[in-house]
Amino acid sequence: MSHRKTVVQTVDTHAIPLTDDERPIDPFLKRVEDARLVMLASATWGTREFHAFQARVTRRLIREQDMRLVAFEADWMAFCRINRWVQGHGDDGTARDVIESASCCPKWRWEHPEFIEFIAWLRDFNTSLPPLEQVGIHGLETPGFNRMARRTIAILEGLDAESASRAREHLAHFHHDHERRRRRGLADLSCEPLERIRGQLVRGLVDRYERDCRELQEEGFVPRDRSWLEQRHQRYEQEAADWHRAMFETDLHTWNRRECRMMERLERLLEHYMGVRAPTRAIVWGAMSHLGDGRATDPSARGETTLGQKVKERFGGAAVSIGLTTHRGTVSAASTWAGECQTCELRPARADSFAGLLHEAKPTSLVLPLDKPQIARHFDDRYLERIIGPIYTPESERQYHYVKARLASQFDVLVHWDETHALEFRPPTSSSRDPCSRRDTSASTS
Repeated sequence: MSHRKTVVQTVDTHAIPLTDDERPIDPFLKRVEDARLVMLASATWGTREFHAFQARVTRRLIREQDMRLVAFEADWMAFCRINRWVQGHGDDGTARDVIESASCCPKWRWEHPEFIEFIAWLRDFNTSLPPLEQVGIHGLETPGFNRMARRTIAILEGLDAESASRAREHLAHFHHDHERRRRRGLADLSCEPLERIRGQLVRGLVDRYERDCRELQEEGFVPRDRSWLEQRHQRYEQEAADWHRAMFETDLHTWNRRECRMMERLERLLEHYMGVRAPTRAIVWGAMSHLGDGRATDPSARGETTLGQKVKERFGGAAVSIGLTTHRGTVSAASTWAGECQTCELRPARADSFAGLLHEAKPTSLVLPLDKPQIARHFDDRYLERIIGPIYTPESERQYHYVKARLASQFDVLVHWDETHALEFRPPTSSSRDPCSRRDTSASTS
């Protein structure tokens, strides 16, 4: 029997149907009872089912397993404001209001009912807990990346149109296609314009960061966040300068620097919450390109790492990773960097990809426990894997959105939908449980 037929048969035998009730989630919750970290890694940014599943699992882990920290692949300063709100501080009235005032970027990634309802639920949940036992919600990314990127492009356009155009193209592929970034970044252009404006941009970003800190202080910190923010403030100027270089460097370590920064923040957060629950247990939401174990993907051969790899190296079996994938449907994304967010048709996954293989085996939604030996041995060959961030270019999908990976080495559990849908942006209501602010169409990377 061919390997492909064996895989199809394995899926047909061992896959658990993914239904709308709690039955498919119960075995998974049992699996993570002893985990320090649970990573929920989505193959796309703009898929409604992925966000809903992340929220659904996170609610149960908080309620039933006492998890008290949720971390996101997102701007950590923006999430300081959201964290303050879910812990009952600040003047923001509703979940919609706090996301608007936090300036999360791109806004469409957060201003949809699945996330808004989740943070509204979390605020309600926290009201019954003492302050030092409340659930924290934090970002892991260096603050202001998008702001700096937009400002850089604006200044370059006045200095060197060609550099501005190349920089815009480079940023569009910041989340993936690393080999192309090496070949066609800014290495073949004069970087003099960038060097001239770097100090100005970094100073502007630091000034904005300091203003945000003052506003938070005036409006009221979550008490235990004060020391955390003070520690981060001491390092921020150097981080901002490093980020500006990383945005436009073409060397192989650009991506790694970003992953290491996020790992450092995650470790600091675990320490920060250690006095409350020992040991701290956390849930992490992010993209598959960050939270999967990078050692199982082709970019690893070029020396690239991921946050998921760092977590696995640090915590071993105490970290559980769950990949969320889809075969076809629609997805929210832009076609260019800083372009308009729109609903895009998601092409059926290639036949030579994992998603295409799963569709052939069982064209339905399913859960596959990849850490079971009878399953893992059939899913450790290299197949294509599709990843879509803030930008989707279906006409060049194979080149920009697929990498090769060994699924059973990348994730412990796979949750797969045969068909998924783009995010919905409903008009705001008066309720804090189900508001959704205006659709912001900026799709710059975060």
